[in-house]
Amino acid sequence: MRLFIAVETGEDLRLAAASAMRRLETAGADVNWVKPEQMHFTLHFLGDVAPERAVPAARAVEAASGVRAFPLELSGAGAFPDAGNPRVIWLGLSRGAAELAALRKAVGEELSASGFELDSRPFAAHLTLGRVRGTAGMDNLRKLLREQKPVQPAPECFAAAVTLFESRLAPSGPQYEAVRSVALKSV
Repeated sequence: MRLFIAVETGEDLRLAAASAMRRLETAGADVNWVKPEQMHFTLHFLGDVAPERAVPAARAVEAASGVRAFPLELSGAGAFPDAGNPRVIWLGLSRGAAELAALRKAVGEELSASGFELDSRPFAAHLTLGRVRGTAGMDNLRKLLREQKPVQPAPECFAAAVTLFESRLAPSGPQYEAVRSVALKSV
């Protein structure tokens, strides 16, 4: 099973992110864009694990059971490793990044206690918009990334739930299925 743990958001935030993505699509770059309904904030990518390891991963999601929902506000677009050499196109957060990092830490402690090896790179809260596949349209994409047009704020967007997903790779793109989800407490 290919697993990851992510924070799901509301429809308003996904619509605001999709609007920003459409602007970046005008660059004509060779990018595999994420479907808006699949947008999420990844906390931990576990990769391919034996099916029996899904049980302790699902228990780790329970670390979110006492967490209150918190507001999320999108900031501008960026890229990993950087805007000059974009491989992954993303939107950052101007509000909610610290809360996501704390949630990631809590879930990570549970994962570590269950024997999962975690990514040691620093956490950068982001919403992935797409992955670059080729070099077509790169100059235009770099220009749009440098312009940093602000994302139109979506009203009252909150982190809604922490979910363990199974990701199945398919020719049409990844298919995500929720294995275990914990709703964050209402504000």
